[in-house]
Amino acid sequence: MKKSKDYKKVILLHGNEIYLQERFIKSLKKKYIDDEGMNYFKSDKFDEEIDEIINFLNTVSFSMDKKIAVVENCDFLGSKGKVKEKSLDTITRYIEKEPKDNYLIFFAKDLKVDKRKKLYKLIKKNGEIIEYKKYSEKDLINWISRYLDHFEKNTNYANARWIAHYSGYLEYESEKNLFDVKNELDKIISYTGNKYNISQEDIEEVMTISIDNNIFMFVDNIFENKPTKAYEMLNDMISNNISPHYIFYMMVRQIRLLNQLSAYKEINLREDYILSKMKLRNFIYKKLNSQHSKLGSKKIQYLSNKAQEIEAKVKTGFIDIELGINILISKANK
Repeated sequence: MKKSKDYKKVILLHGNEIYLQERFIKSLKKKYIDDEGMNYFKSDKFDEEIDEIINFLNTVSFSMDKKIAVVENCDFLGSKGKVKEKSLDTITRYIEKEPKDNYLIFFAKDLKVDKRKKLYKLIKKNGEIIEYKKYSEKDLINWISRYLDHFEKNTNYANARWIAHYSGYLEYESEKNLFDVKNELDKIISYTGNKYNISQEDIEEVMTISIDNNIFMFVDNIFENKPTKAYEMLNDMISNNISPHYIFYMMVRQIRLLNQLSAYKEINLREDYILSKMKLRNFIYKKLNSQHSKLGSKKIQYLSNKAQEIEAKVKTGFIDIELGINILISKANK
């Protein structure tokens, strides 16, 4: 990441990692502003407040501070958003002068920007475009370790990876961001008090695991030959009002993914192609691959057939859904 002084004075912040965008603004404020009341301006009504924004930026600070104006609600930078011609003309004149002192930041959080827009191209030419994407598995694990270290806490790589996986952040199309992971880490930090080394037991005691991740752990236990733990988790989930139909659906989905992986492996497709085709995150692929190795193609096909039989019996009312789940667990562990 660049130092603050290296950035141009007109900046567009966008991407799906809001935490990093907000941290960027905070770091800029910390570096350049002592008196926030006089030297910081935030607007969520660009068209209505364009003249006020420009006047603020063109007024010299009374101190050594720089001024920072942040424009939120940047829908006009999206494909369906519009901005008034007068506002566009005004901001164009300001940006084309390439201001040297104060910062103008377009904070386009939760927005997919349209790179064809005139204003986007103008900022790209005369300012700075900064996109904060979601972290990869490796980056998230490193960030978790650094965050804990900041609070004089330590945990091993396996535990940091466990937090990363079961926070829900890395799930396909997950809407969770670093704020959500931070909240879980703050709970762990608070729970452990003065304790330096954080154990997996500490993490499991306080961390909120999403329904999907609970079920993912449950399915892991089934296919990794841990039936006692699987039955324990099944009872816990049902007692917490998680639908047995949803649990069964996730079990069947996992078997189908394993079956699909078997088919791709049989024709020797490349790993990157399989990841793309199955729309899987790398860490989920690794889990599937591990389960595939333990079960083998024949066992997976057997489970796929049994799942279809049980599903048909459940639909016709021949057996209830909870019995169907128990049968599938027992078949997986034969």
